[in-house]
Amino acid sequence: MMIDVDPFFQTLQHLLSSTNQRCGVVLHGEIEWKKQQASKLIQLFSASHSAMAFQLGGESVDGINQHVTHKQGSQFLGKECSLLICDFEDGFDANSFNSAVGAIVAGGLLIVFAADLDDCDGSHEWLKQHLMKLINLSQDGKTPSLPKLAQSNRSENYLEQREAVQDIVRVVEGHAKRPLILTADRGRGKSSALGIAAAQLMKTRTLNIAVTAPNPLSVDPVFRHAERMLDLCVSKKNQLAFQGSRLTFIAPDELLSGEVEADVVFVDEASAIPVGLLKKMASSYNRIVFSTTIHGYEGCGRGFTLKFVKWLRNFRSGTRQSQLMQPIRWGENDWLESWQYGAFLLDVEPVSLSALQSQQLDIRAISSQEFLQKPSLLRACFALLVNAHYQTSPNDLMTLLGDTSIRVFAAFSKEIPVACVLAVEEGSLSEDIIDKVEQGTRRPKGHLTPISIIGSLGITQAARQKSLRIMRIAVHEELQRMGVGSALLEHICSRPSYQYFSTSFGMTLELLKFWQKNQFQLIKVGSKKDPASGCHSALMVTSECSDWLEQAKATFSHSIPYALTSYLRLLDPSIARELIKLTKVKALDTREHQLALSYTKIGKGYEVLAPLINQFIYSLPIYKLDLVSEILIAKVIQQRSFKFCAHHYRLTGRKQVEAKLKENLNDLA
Repeated sequence: MMIDVDPFFQTLQHLLSSTNQRCGVVLHGEIEWKKQQASKLIQLFSASHSAMAFQLGGESVDGINQHVTHKQGSQFLGKECSLLICDFEDGFDANSFNSAVGAIVAGGLLIVFAADLDDCDGSHEWLKQHLMKLINLSQDGKTPSLPKLAQSNRSENYLEQREAVQDIVRVVEGHAKRPLILTADRGRGKSSALGIAAAQLMKTRTLNIAVTAPNPLSVDPVFRHAERMLDLCVSKKNQLAFQGSRLTFIAPDELLSGEVEADVVFVDEASAIPVGLLKKMASSYNRIVFSTTIHGYEGCGRGFTLKFVKWLRNFRSGTRQSQLMQPIRWGENDWLESWQYGAFLLDVEPVSLSALQSQQLDIRAISSQEFLQKPSLLRACFALLVNAHYQTSPNDLMTLLGDTSIRVFAAFSKEIPVACVLAVEEGSLSEDIIDKVEQGTRRPKGHLTPISIIGSLGITQAARQKSLRIMRIAVHEELQRMGVGSALLEHICSRPSYQYFSTSFGMTLELLKFWQKNQFQLIKVGSKKDPASGCHSALMVTSECSDWLEQAKATFSHSIPYALTSYLRLLDPSIARELIKLTKVKALDTREHQLALSYTKIGKGYEVLAPLINQFIYSLPIYKLDLVSEILIAKVIQQRSFKFCAHHYRLTGRKQVEAKLKENLNDLA
């Protein structure tokens, strides 16, 4: 017998309206029945407060104001609705879903069209468990009980936000070199504060404001709030112009190119940008705001608060900090926000280790089934991953639980996980697939390492072998640099079921040296920088039973001199030095050696002797390469201009640059 849901919906709507709370309803039944109930709710909410209704996934329900696919929830960023319908029949994307849920205002409702999850993997099982914690309404079931919702006041006095706007404006109007750190949880008005401050500044002066973030979509609210306050402004993609002022989105890597002129820089979602890039931004711009979501789906690496903020306070003693605690879009202690944090582990924090000893390690693999049976273990391991990596997101949680090729290993001290590795099985490809990969007609999902080796090195053996690629490695902050990560890697790489092990990461000097210390060999560097990390990707491999590895190393070695004058020309010279160590170049004979060094003593021009100086550097023994200065690498190896070298190393011009080159060559003689 079909239940009469109208009285239930009316009571629920009144409860949400009176308490300023948000909650969720999961509908189970035939699709037409689900759509009918959703339409009733749209009419009910519209009658009371002209609600906006959004939909994520599925076929559009009657009365919906905006509808996007299940992967496009980020299009709701900065927008508000009272009803959000999420149809899981077409699929589920955790990042997209969490983006969309943030649009629901106080008194609003999440409506989920549940998919059939009976035959499900670990991620679906986890999702199913948490959906059961919402209000579940079945077509042929009983009317469920209403949740007990406490009064949750939604403040109309945005005092915190107004103070944050004043703090942002003060970065421009006050003394230079006094950065602002602005932190908040989702829905606290952080992005709108940036937009309001930008508009106020553009009204009162002529200036260029650069706003950067990992993704231009995430700063749409900044532009929208600024545009709302600026009459007759000119808006185009990624830019807002008002009189003589401009607000422009600049990708993180472009911001550090040395070609961007900005009076002030707004760095939004800073925790989703690598700490190394944030440091370069702080060093390059004297007026800068670092804004970030603390517990966010955008990628919430705690390296921002643990490492960067501490560094910034030491680097800039005038650093100020502002935190937005008061929700604007919904009330305090919101029921749906609490559910969201629990379901997607948005608020996990590593435990304090105080008395633990790194030597007392028990290392073992953990299955997704064990994680489902022990949610506290899952929270502890995921907290390590979030803490260590700037891009860990809810989708990673779903992958960890649901992908059968994923392997998780953890190091325990006193039964508490202190380090964690997320890895994926690759390889064992058939000859037919390998042939198609070689021809460029197929690229099977996953298998990043073997496919990359075929494409860039022409080696097919790697695709036939079974391998394990290490995707993430995380060590508790209190135990870093104590050999814990290396011990975990040694345990994993001793497993006989794999013929080689690999890793791919945004290449920094610190990470490169870590993997080299653990016997991984560099065999490829990506030709393009990742826009968010600003780093070239590195592919590294270790193996005791793969004869193709020496071939791979040799082929990569031969490519390095060309790469450092072309697509790696802008690579940090400290990393370029490590690449030079991997090359094998014929040494200069005595006459050529003397001729190269004659540049330091006689008046012959740099351009005449540069090729010999270049070969001299490449042929140096490794211990001497550590003495090669960055300016010598930038000028001679990467062939940067004298103008660049003078500007970058703060010299007056070519004459001083050449003096530095000669000084370093004398030290190497």
